[in-house]
Amino acid sequence: MNQFSDTALTVAAMAPFADEPIEIIGVEHIRSHECDRISVMCESLKKLGIRVEERKDGMKIFPGNPSNVEMKTFDDHRIAMSLSIVGARGNGLTILEPGCVSKTCPPFFDFLKDLGISIA
Repeated sequence: MNQFSDTALTVAAMAPFADEPIEIIGVEHIRSHECDRISVMCESLKKLGIRVEERKDGMKIFPGNPSNVEMKTFDDHRIAMSLSIVGARGNGLTILEPGCVSKTCPPFFDFLKDLGISIA
């Protein structure tokens, strides 16, 4: 996913709902963005109860049923937005520091509401 690395976290967020494991490779450079996005996404998915294997240049995510927990965003807009996908499709979750989405998409949570997704 090297050329599409901005979507790697979105794919990772959808991966628990797949029928088979999903492997994301070629994105080692996202470790040096607002946070170490590979490590943070792996940590977040594990906290949600999802089996994930962290790799130097990506991750392998296994299907599972995410639990409803509080999630840190590490002040990273892409982490917050991708974890929102997990919450919307799964059992919900609480995103701490949701305002970080204002970096790229201030109305992000309004868009989710417009889609019928419950935002508290």
